[in-house]
Amino acid sequence: MDKEKISHEELEEKTYKLKAIADPTRIQILYLLRDGEQCVCKIYESLEKPQSTISNHLNILKKARLLNWRKEGTWIYYKLKNDSILNLIDNLNEKESLANNIYYNEIESEIKVDTLVNSISEEVKIVSKENFDNCSNLKYEEESPISSCCGGNRDDYSKVKNPKISTKTMSYEMLNEFKSIATNLGAVEFGYTKLSDDLILENGKLDVTLKNAIVFTMELDEDIIKTEAGEIAKNLSDDFYLKFSKLSYKLSDVLREKGYKTEVITPNGDLVDLSMLGEDADIGYRGKSGLLISPKMGTKFKVAAILTEIENLPFSNKHSYSWIREYCELCNKCIKECPEGALVKNGNNVEFLKDKCIGCSDGCTICIDQCSFYNKDYNNLKAKFDIINEF
Repeated sequence: MDKEKISHEELEEKTYKLKAIADPTRIQILYLLRDGEQCVCKIYESLEKPQSTISNHLNILKKARLLNWRKEGTWIYYKLKNDSILNLIDNLNEKESLANNIYYNEIESEIKVDTLVNSISEEVKIVSKENFDNCSNLKYEEESPISSCCGGNRDDYSKVKNPKISTKTMSYEMLNEFKSIATNLGAVEFGYTKLSDDLILENGKLDVTLKNAIVFTMELDEDIIKTEAGEIAKNLSDDFYLKFSKLSYKLSDVLREKGYKTEVITPNGDLVDLSMLGEDADIGYRGKSGLLISPKMGTKFKVAAILTEIENLPFSNKHSYSWIREYCELCNKCIKECPEGALVKNGNNVEFLKDKCIGCSDGCTICIDQCSFYNKDYNNLKAKFDIINEF
């Protein structure tokens, strides 16, 4: 009997899961959870690695749907969704099970895990179709000198130089393939717009010939939002911005390899007003706090962009979510809850006092956590708003 054909979606999900376990630390986490639910504090203690590093690995495993989690008090508890992924890992080792040795002989286990990781990595290198095969295999260092957020280093860390002659059109198929690669790397939503001069910030230094923007988002990890402001929250935030910046440069390299000139606008930079750019790309609409709010993720994301000369992108010419700002006029919760008073109501406007905000210095996310669009369903909020507007 012929085996049932696996759909493209199923193949993508399997590939994503394999990528998620292709790391020694993440395999150790999976084995730690084999015996049952563990507090994140116990995972930190067992692995003896920085908390920000472990949180990053947990986030990858969560996104691959390999873990369940719950919050109790100030701590988060993790457990395996099922043991099937560990059975797969065990079966990949022909000589003996990693489960019996991974913690008892450190040197030997590291060799076994590295071997396993290499074998998995070989299987999942290709994340795209033929058009982008060479681009998707570009290698990046684990560490990067990119600064965390709120300004910082604006150097170009791409691995591919801009082409001397730039391609200015992109086929529909190629754009979809680019989005597929971006999604596999962690991007969530996409939009396209032309960069207007008024969105270039005072200290921005941009190539003025690149005005066609591919705008994309990345989801914030729940750990970042729920961790109290301080050193741990700052480290989690730094790790997120570093990860998103790396993703942005990888996507830029994919385009450069295909002949497109690009400039990366990372989420941690101060070159462009990214919330406004995301609004113009119709990904969402800015709330009173200045955060971009989208139907899909509320306030639980950040924005980056790649500037290009591609002339036939499906540019947005509308603002589908302008009601969000009207709702914010009725809410004002972000202003009330900000512990540092960084959001100040001034008539019909809200002034953001950057010097008072501790989002960059301490990883504070109160404005995200307290926003109605983070805590409540978008469609329910829209329905209630429409009812209010009828009267």
